Amino acid sequence: KMHMCSATAGHMARDTCWRRASKSLALLACLLAVGVQCDEGTPAQPAGPVPVAEMTLMMTDGQGKQSPVTAAVMPEEDAAAAAIRFCYDKGLTQPSQVLEIVGYLKGALEGKEHEPDIELLRTAGAYSRRATESSKEESYAEAAADLVRAL
Repeated sequence: KMHMCSATAGHMARDTCWRRASKSLALLACLLAVGVQCDEGTPAQPAGPVPVAEMTLMMTDGQGKQSPVTAAVMPEEDAAAAAIRFCYDKGLTQPSQVLEIVGYLKGALEGKEHEPDIELLRTAGAYSRRATESSKEESYAEAAADLVRAL
């Protein structure tokens, strides 16, 4: 989540705040790039496999009307990758919305023996570096998922 830094915070706190804010901005840029990439013919959602976990969320439109939507984690995804796909499909671009969906999907995966084929890294910095490499390769969905994992 993004937050405001106080003017009296020490150098380390400001540095951490700026890193977190820059990762959130990078996540937003990747989400927008996923949209451009999908609009150019890349499928936004894999076809065929049965979801590992599903949950129904209520979305509110611009007029205050609520409607149920299904968020699903596919076999090859973790919660971060599933959240990126879901948020693109539903037009959600705010990093706080993405992180909220990740939390819901992590909860839906609890108690399930689900091991996606995703290399887990040790630090947020490692995820951030891998996201940078993915974006250079125009793999924006993977880059966005790594940025979510970093946050």
